Amino acid sequence: MDDSETGIITYDLEPPGEPPPLPRFSPLRERPERGVVPRYIPGPQPEGTVRVVLDSAGPDGEPAGFRTYDEYPVLVEPYRVFDVPEGQYERWVAARAAFGELEEEIEALISDRARNPLPVPSPGLPS
Repeated sequence: MDDSETGIITYDLEPPGEPPPLPRFSPLRERPERGVVPRYIPGPQPEGTVRVVLDSAGPDGEPAGFRTYDEYPVLVEPYRVFDVPEGQYERWVAARAAFGELEEEIEALISDRARNPLPVPSPGLPS
């Protein structure tokens, strides 16, 4: 069977001799070095507060969250940066820890039940 019978034309099926070149960093003429990724820098922080970045709840049931501004990656949107009182931040941290403990307890109960299922009740005597 030749190529004309199948309608398939076989050409350019040989691998290239050299691999294609990898993309490289090409600096701009007016900026010869890589630039720093921009970051929102808020104004002075009031005393007695903690600067945090807030995340709203996700569409798949993820809870709302927070991180301190210093540990958050670059390019944070300004509308998500808040200065919250230290007491409120400490409550949030405690609530997150309590929720983590709750999840661990639930997982332990489920795991224990999977390893030790409840006894199946007797169907009773035949009638």
